[in-house]
This record gives sequence, C-alpha cells and structure tokens, in this order.
Amino acid sequence: MPECRIRTMTDDDLPDVSRVDLAAFSLAAQRFGGHPIDHGRHRMGLEYFRRAASDLCIVADTDGEVIGYGIGHRWGDTAWIGPLGVLPEHMGRGVGTALMQGFCTRAADGGATVVGLETSIAQNVRIYEKRGFLARGVRLLAARDLGPAVGAARAGDAATAGATGRFDPTDGAKVGDFTILPWGAAGQARPASRIKEARKLAGLVTPGLDHTGEFDAVPRSGMGPTYVALDGADRLAGYAVLHLRAYRSPGFMDTTPPADPLVWIMVGSAEATGALLAACEAAAQAAGAARLKVPCYGGNPHAWAVLKQLGYKVDAAFIRMFWRGQYGGTADRKWGQVPLDLSSWLG
Repeated sequence: MPECRIRTMTDDDLPDVSRVDLAAFSLAAQRFGGHPIDHGRHRMGLEYFRRAASDLCIVADTDGEVIGYGIGHRWGDTAWIGPLGVLPEHMGRGVGTALMQGFCTRAADGGATVVGLETSIAQNVRIYEKRGFLARGVRLLAARDLGPAVGAARAGDAATAGATGRFDPTDGAKVGDFTILPWGAAGQARPASRIKEARKLAGLVTPGLDHTGEFDAVPRSGMGPTYVALDGADRLAGYAVLHLRAYRSPGFMDTTPPADPLVWIMVGSAEATGALLAACEAAAQAAGAARLKVPCYGGNPHAWAVLKQLGYKVDAAFIRMFWRGQYGGTADRKWGQVPLDLSSWLG
C-alpha cells in the first residue's frame, strides 16, 4: 500500500468524504445491525462541520485519493471527533489509527484539555482503548413523538404559537417565565455581553467549555436555528442549538435535506430547558418532523429527570470515551447548582 498522508480536509475533498462515509457506514450497519445507510452526507452539512473546526477535520490521502476521513469539533477547551470512516478495502491497514493520532495531536496542540469521542459499537470501544481512550460513561439519545400543537401546549400561549401550533419567535415569544429568541435577534443588540453570559453558563458545566462558535454557524449553514432563553431580568438563562436537517440526503448538493431534528446542544436551568425544548419541538413540527431527538450524558441525572418528566424515552445509547481529561457531568452537584447540559459528541 502506498504511503498514507494525513492532511487538512479541503472543500474539494467533500464529495470524496461523502463517498468514503457512505461506504464505511453502510458496511458498519451490515456488520453490527444498525439502521441501513442508503445515502451519503450532503455538502451543506459537511461544509458546516468543516468550517466550524477546519484544523480538526482531516483526510487520509494515498496518491491523491481520499481513503479515510475524520471530522473533529472544538467547543472551547473541549475537542471531540466523529464521524470517522475508512474505505472498506483499506480497513485493517492502520488508516483509522493514523487519522485518530492526527486528530489527537491537532487537538492537543490547539490547547484542548478534554479530548474524546462517542461510539455505539462494542468492537470500536476495544479498538479505541488500544489507542489510549478510556470509556467513562454512557450518553443516551432520548426521543419524543410530537403530537399536534405540542409547542403551543408546552408554551401555554395559543396566541404566540398560533392556531397551527407553529412557534416563530422572530420578534420574541414568551414561554412560561422566559422570552425565547433566535440568536440573531438576541445577539445583535448585545453581542459581547450575550457571548460572555453563554460562556459563563457553559463554564459552570465544565471549565473552558464554549459553544458560542456554533451560535452563528448553524443558522448560517441552513442546518437549523439557535435559540436563547432570557429571564425576566433580561439575563441569559439558557441556549439551544437545533439541527433540523438530517446529515444524509439522496443528493450531495441538496439544499433542503429531509427533516430529522436533533438538539445538538442545550445548556440552561431546568426551567429554561423546558422552555427551550418547547421551542425546539415546535420548530421540528414546523419543519414537518414527527419527533425530536435529544442527547443526554448519563453523568447528568438532573437533565435526564427533566427529559423523562416531559415524556422523552431512550431511543439509543453510546459510549463516551476520553483520550485526555474528563467530563464528570453534574452527578455530584445538587439540583440548581449547575446548568443542565444536553449535548452530543456524535456528528
């Protein structure tokens, strides 16, 4: 096999990345009984991931051919990788190891104090442990079927949600004790102070955690909205980044991929979380979706208690693994001492 070179992913690589991803994950689904993979990843989603952390998105290149890839993410001092894939004919030749080593080196050189990933495949757990990762917890994926006008019912404000149950907080909408705004409306008036408030909230979850790079990136990409919850004193009580669109689509250039809503990130008080979930549920319905998926790390029992109370049930589970640092969650802290954290490490 010719020498394999790990390099930074470019925009020109994206069609090849989609091709490799489809081949790798189709095989994984066949081997391990996952959902069948019929379509590759679309350009819109790949561009969004690459631009969010361009130095952590890498490919394995052999004589100009992309044979593997890894998409890395950076949230302040936390970095994680996923997805990662290798062409089936090149598996077992050290390509995945080279990609993983390349990511970890770049993450560490960039100052990450927490470096990790998530997987649902037992075989991968053993592979990653040999590469220096430790399995430290389980991350749940919860889901809830969305009935008619669920956003309106949760908000308790028919005038805001409208007769159809649609929730459009463009001009500000009250949900319980909170005003829910899209990030563009909330951030324009006081961008520096809102960013500071959001970083403070995230830092209470784990030092150095920072999601604010996603606030503009997700709406700009077309993947979904970012919402913030403001309390009665106009203070930031929580935020949510929602991926409305599926990561895969029949067409690589599709600009309106199918709706498959997933809360990508949500941080806030228990009360703000309930209000933000109402907004996300209504946005999911407006996009034509029948259910909303929400991640919850097992180390955050308070967050799971809120989700369960709101009718969410476990849909899937993943192992969260760490190469550097750790994220213990909120299990050792009393209710209300720290914001709830609902976030995924699986792109």
